[in-house]
Amino acid sequence: MLSEIPVKNEEQNIIDKLSALFSNQKSILNRYSEVLEKEKSALLEANMDKLSAYVRIRELLERKLKAIQKVIFPLEHFYKQKYREPDFPANNNSLNAIKTKIEALKTEIGAELAENRKIANKQLVFLKTEIQKIRINHPYKSVFKKNAMPAFIDISG
Repeated sequence: MLSEIPVKNEEQNIIDKLSALFSNQKSILNRYSEVLEKEKSALLEANMDKLSAYVRIRELLERKLKAIQKVIFPLEHFYKQKYREPDFPANNNSLNAIKTKIEALKTEIGAELAENRKIANKQLVFLKTEIQKIRINHPYKSVFKKNAMPAFIDISG
């Protein structure tokens, strides 16, 4: 009877830790989504300074998410192995709700990233055409324009 109490406390501690990690992951994903929205507005405004700042923030958030994932995956695996619950966290309503919200955020973020990528590609095409228009046609012709190899070179020194 006494041996069950620490096991339950240990199990609850793992669940609490996972819950905290999932909540942290959810808040980072929410912040990531906000940064993507700001990044989109910077893309539409063609403001490269803001865009650069938002990309750096997004990279920082990505590193934080990867660090959290490095803790969540082994902890989930440990829990499933130790307590023989292969469908975990489906049997835990609070963790399942948070995990469902996280998955919804991930799909939303994927769509936002794809949209930002489209906008960035459009901007890139626009900039390339602008550069083509700006190219200066100078009146001086190259001596080597017709010939691929130079014909008259003095190498005697």
